[in-house]
Amino acid sequence: MLADRYRPQTWAEVVGNDKAIERIADLTVEAFESGDPLVLLLTGPAGVGKSTVARLVAKTLGADECHVDHIPAGKCTAGRVREVEDTLAHTALFGSHWKVVIVEEVDKIAAPQAISLWLTLSETMPKRCAVIFTSNTKPDELFGGVDSPFVSRCYGVWFTTQGLATRDGGPGPGAQRLKWIAQQEGINGKPDSYYVNLLGQCKGNIRAAIHRMELDA
Repeated sequence: MLADRYRPQTWAEVVGNDKAIERIADLTVEAFESGDPLVLLLTGPAGVGKSTVARLVAKTLGADECHVDHIPAGKCTAGRVREVEDTLAHTALFGSHWKVVIVEEVDKIAAPQAISLWLTLSETMPKRCAVIFTSNTKPDELFGGVDSPFVSRCYGVWFTTQGLATRDGGPGPGAQRLKWIAQQEGINGKPDSYYVNLLGQCKGNIRAAIHRMELDA
């Protein structure tokens, strides 16, 4: 799929949410240099790059694929969290690489005990370890809101689709990204308005827009 082929590989390739991206990149570099643990909560609509940003955090920390653990909400049981805790403790004692855990759609975790265990782990994270939670739910609607212990233990960022389709009267960075991909694939030839409208129809979901563009080719 084109969306996978053109997934951003650097911070500069991520479109939209410029200030948030810059802050996350800076936090990641600071963590890498200090070795201090990092707990992030990336929230926002589907397709705006949360999983991509999580991967870039892992890449910036120097964690290769064997040191990155992806856990979908459906498999995030209390037992799974305990396994993660053991792994992170082992990494801190014997490992020299960063260990990164990416928990997708944390709002869909069915086991309350798992959430409680994540809360405890976030307070006792060893060095050179990072946990990144993603969710399509706004922080003020997640586990009791922004003042909930879980949310307050994370550095949270809400990604928006604002400005992706249009900006300053012209195509926004999301629409420009779509056009660039089309040019790379030799399927351009459409006006800028096509990419602007396509992203609007997909409600800012860049991944969905790339898929639609691929089908239209």
